[in-house]
Amino acid sequence: MQIYRIDSGQLNLRLSGTAAALGRFDALHRGHMSIIGRAVGYAKKYGLKSLVYMFENEPAEVISGRQVKSVNTVSKRLEILEKAGVDIAVIQRFDKTVMKMPRERFINEYIREAFDAKFIAVGFNYSFGRNAEGTAEYLKAECEKFGTEVYIEEGISDSSGVISSTRIRELIADCRVDIAAELMGRYFSVSGIIVRGHHIGSDRLGFPTANIKFPKECIVPGYGVYITTACIRERRFPAITNVGGKPTLNDDGMLIETHICAEFGDLYGEKIEIEFCEFIREIRKFDSLDDLAKQLKKDRDSSERFYITKYAGGITNE
Repeated sequence: MQIYRIDSGQLNLRLSGTAAALGRFDALHRGHMSIIGRAVGYAKKYGLKSLVYMFENEPAEVISGRQVKSVNTVSKRLEILEKAGVDIAVIQRFDKTVMKMPRERFINEYIREAFDAKFIAVGFNYSFGRNAEGTAEYLKAECEKFGTEVYIEEGISDSSGVISSTRIRELIADCRVDIAAELMGRYFSVSGIIVRGHHIGSDRLGFPTANIKFPKECIVPGYGVYITTACIRERRFPAITNVGGKPTLNDDGMLIETHICAEFGDLYGEKIEIEFCEFIREIRKFDSLDDLAKQLKKDRDSSERFYITKYAGGITNE
């Protein structure tokens, strides 16, 4: 997959014959993947290159001035797009220049000149241009004037409403990672480099953990203990992950630590990906380390059962 990062001030990009999907595409949920699938399918059918144009950051951050955490890092989104068969990914940071761009300029400079798009796929709530004046319907009407077909995805819903990145962020923050996984079609995951901890898990409890620093731009799951899987050295294993502090040890600091249900040697400095499959319990203070160790054994057994009975045939990022 070809990757282009463009600057809002200089759009030095001239592609030829693409079918493009346009959007923020943060969560890359089932609705997003349907839009992208339309572009990929059209490109394959008519001998074009499939393209995804997306923002690196959340536009609401620039518009409102408030921070909005991402569901996926840019690198994770690119990984998902490549697996989906996308030929070209174009990434741009949303800033005030982009925010103030006239909608006509976006169509002429991006869709016609830079992308040479013969087909466009967007969601029903897609907007672009100054004051979000460009709507999906406006895009369709204008593009069809010069022969570019526009497909508008009406949105995919479940019993609680239309699937959205905002809703998925709320679910993850509320510990409901299993429901978020259903909406995304994959488990929410984070990657990081394993760093040194205090060796309490291995030395005092018999449960060594792989500790990572959570990507600062990503939404953090609600505090608690989760059934997870850990992908390391190109293999995936059942695991349990603690998000939050260690009240039994009088440590209330923010931690992301994972016990992998497998034997490993020194993992420091290695990359690990953690999938959050299911919330199993809140963090609580135990009367003794022995009581904590007994609970961790139950948690590990739950993760291993989940992996055997559900993971292999369920949602997976593999």
